[in-house]
This record gives sequence, structure tokens and C-alpha cells, in this order.
Amino acid sequence: MKYFIIFLICLFLITLVLLSFLLFRNIYMNKTFNKVTKIKNEINYLISYNLSTLSKYQSIKNENKTFDKTYDDLNSLNQFISSFVTTLKNIFDQIKEHYKNKQIIQFYRKVKEFNYNHNKFKGYNSKFESLTFELNQKWNTFDNDWDRLLDALTETQYFLDSSKEFIPNTYEKAIVLNYEYRSNLTSFKNLRKSGDFKHTNEQMIEFSKQIQQYIQICDSLKKLDWILFVALPSQIKFIKNKSNSYDHKFYDNLSKEVLSLQNEWNELSYNQIIHKIKAIYQLLFEIARENHNKNLVESFNENNAHFLETIIKEIQEDKIDQNVFNELKNIAKSISIAKNYSKTLSLYKEFIDKASNAFQSRQNKEIKRSSYFHKMQAFNIEVLQTISLYKELIEDKNWTSSFKARKIKLELDNFYQENLLKLTKETVINLSENKYKWNNWVDLISQGIKIVSENSAYKKLINELRKVLTDKYQYSSKKSESINEIFTLAQNELKNNDYKMLYRDLKDKLKEKKYV
Repeated sequence: MKYFIIFLICLFLITLVLLSFLLFRNIYMNKTFNKVTKIKNEINYLISYNLSTLSKYQSIKNENKTFDKTYDDLNSLNQFISSFVTTLKNIFDQIKEHYKNKQIIQFYRKVKEFNYNHNKFKGYNSKFESLTFELNQKWNTFDNDWDRLLDALTETQYFLDSSKEFIPNTYEKAIVLNYEYRSNLTSFKNLRKSGDFKHTNEQMIEFSKQIQQYIQICDSLKKLDWILFVALPSQIKFIKNKSNSYDHKFYDNLSKEVLSLQNEWNELSYNQIIHKIKAIYQLLFEIARENHNKNLVESFNENNAHFLETIIKEIQEDKIDQNVFNELKNIAKSISIAKNYSKTLSLYKEFIDKASNAFQSRQNKEIKRSSYFHKMQAFNIEVLQTISLYKELIEDKNWTSSFKARKIKLELDNFYQENLLKLTKETVINLSENKYKWNNWVDLISQGIKIVSENSAYKKLINELRKVLTDKYQYSSKKSESINEIFTLAQNELKNNDYKMLYRDLKDKLKEKKYV
């Protein structure tokens, strides 16, 4: 019985040792085999990467013979490295066989042999990588830049396609430009084969700038399409219809300039397009200012012609000085034909000064008349034109009834009643003694002009918008009726004659219906 127990204990210990050995063997072999397999996969990747690098050098060598020796050296080194790979592959196959058969001793020996050859492989492969690092880096940088530009063009094409209905006049040229840039970008890949990455990158940077300009234009294409093909032509047509017939040729030439920009915008940079649009708008602004100046001159002459004639007649009757009389006649004539308002005022001041000097030569009894004359000067220069503007403003049909407009009108009326109405009774008020009042009066007039001009502009804009939308949807009776209904309801809801607020409401409703 005693020996039997000892036997059982020994058997248990042997079994335990055997199981421990088997467990250790399995853990060791599994872990080691996984590690070797991972190394083998890394080697496969490196070999593939080396072949890709050699392919790059070969493509460069075919274009640039100075790379012949470099390619041959790298190819020889790669073949030498490949011999290690063959050896490592054979050893790995043996390791795999020993792993399957659980032959731990043979497995251990082959793993050791594998690691030895792998270390040699790493040394030679590191040399290969160091020799090719710079070219690979430049090549990959080029590819990354190329991919970035392609992505940008792809995104721009998607934007153009999704916005097609909002850019009906510019879509075709914009999409053709996109295809041309894509085609040129594809041809750029061949530049890598020259091996001259400095020159290649310079060309790539220049091409990238062109694409960025194109993208910048596309980002603003909705606005440009509307300005070039809707706003500018309609505005020029509107001003032309309001102008004299002898000015029509000028507006026809301006329309041709817009047409030229419509046809050639795709050949210009973003800044060039904006510059040309600004130049046209600046010209329209100058025309509007010139027309306003012309109206001021006509109004001034109409209000002051009798006054000038009276002074000249008085000088003539007093026989003060024939030379002065002739000079005043010439100045009065110059005033009547002057086209610039500031020039008119300058001549008027010169006339007043000369006439004043003439009157001062009279006897003492005429001094009072001279003084009175100077006070009339203040009346004519400082007040008369603003009174005229005031009356035009409060009677203008484009004056709104908004809170701000009513406040300004009330202040204007009060100022006129308290300070300026007396002038019509020839009671002299020297506003220069109270600059604050005068500046406040001028500021109120300016605000009034702004209100009328802005309201008039929005009123015209609403009419133009209605015409554009009516023309656009003329073949869709349902949409046309809906648009007319929106505009009719909006006109009925017009409050305080405020077309700016009406335009905003219209725009919101049209956006809600997706008509704009």
C-alpha cells in the first residue's frame, strides 16, 4: 500500500511536469510564431515598398539619364536584399512546419536562424531606405499636393452641380473650366518623372494659384451670375430709358462692356472681375452724381437769374464803373452756362464780391445797401438751396412714414417755421452766427435725402425683381400666379410707404417658396 501511494505521487508529479512542459511549449511557440509571422508580413510590405520605390526611379531614369547609375546601384542592393528575403521565406516555411508538428527544439533553432538573417536584412534595408528617403519624401509630398487639388476641384464640381439653377448663365463655363483644370492636373503627374522636383514644385505652386483663383470665383458665382446677367444689364437699361436720346450711344457702349465681361469672365482672375464690375458701377455712380449736379445748377440758375440781372441793372444805372459792369456781365454769363455746381457757387461768390466792392465805392448812404446786399448773399448761398431741397423732400412721393422719417420731417418743419420761413418776408437771419443750428439743419436735409433715395431704390428693386421672376417663370402658370399673388399681397401690406421693409418681407417670402 505504501509503495502504491508513492507510485501515485510520482505519477502525479510526472504528469504535472509533463503538462507544465506542454503548456510552456504551446505558449512559447504560439507567441514566437505570431511574432515571426508579423515580421514576415512587415518584410513583405518593405519589399513591396522597395519595388514601388525602384519603379519611381526607373520612370525617372527613362526621362533623365543622370539617374541611370543611381537606379542600377539601388537595383543591385534590392536584389541582394531579396536574396535575404528568399532565405527568410524558406526559414519561415520550416518554422511553420515545426510549429504545426510541435517540434520545439527544431522550432527554436530555426527561429534563432530567422532572427539572425532578419537583423542582416534590416541593416541592408535601412541603407536602401536612407538612399531613397529624400526622393520618396518629395514624391509623396507631390502626390499629397496633387490629391489635395483634385479633392478641391471635385468639391467645386459638386457645388456647381448642386447650384446649377442659381447660376444658369455661368454654369457651363465654370464646369468646362473644372474639366480643363482636372485634365491639366492629370498631366502634371508626368512631371515627377523628370526628377527635378524643384522645378516641378514651382509649376505645381503656380498651377495651385490658378485653381485657388478659380475656386474663389466659384465661391462667389451666385452673386456674380446675378450681378453680371441681371442687375447690371437691367440697371443700365433703366438709366438709358431715363436719359436723353443723345446719351443712348454711351449706354450702348456700356452694355457692350458688360456683354464682354459676360463672355470673358472665365478668362479673368477673381480680382480682375471685381475690379471691372466696380469700375462699371463707379461710372454709373458718376453719371448719377453728374445728373444730380446738373439739376442743382439748373435749380440755382432758375432761382438766382433775376437776382443777378437786378444787380447788373443796378450797377449800370448807378454808372459806378464800366469795367466792373462788363466783368459782372461776363461772370453772370459764365454762371448761366456752368455745368458744375461747385463752379457755379464759386462764380456766384466772385460775382457777389465784385458787386460788393462796387457798392462800397458809393457814398455813405449806399453803405446800408451794401450791407443789405451782403445779407442777401447769406440768404442766397446758405439757405435758398436747402429750402428748395426741403420742399422737394417733404413733397416727394418716396418719402416714408416710418418713425424715423416722421421724426426727421417734424424737425425739418419746426426748423423751417421757426427760422427759415421769415426769409420769405425778407427778414434777414444770419445762420452763420449759430453754427449748431445750421449744421443740424443740413444734417436733417442729408438724412431726408438718404431716406428718399433709399426708398426709391428699393421700390425700383422690387419692380425689377418682380419682372425678373415673372420672366423666369413665365412658362409655369402655377409659379407665375403664386409670384403675382405674393407681390400683390405685399403691395397691399405696404406700411408707411416703406419699400425697404417691403423688400425684406418679399425676399423672405420668395426664399420660403424657393423662388430665389
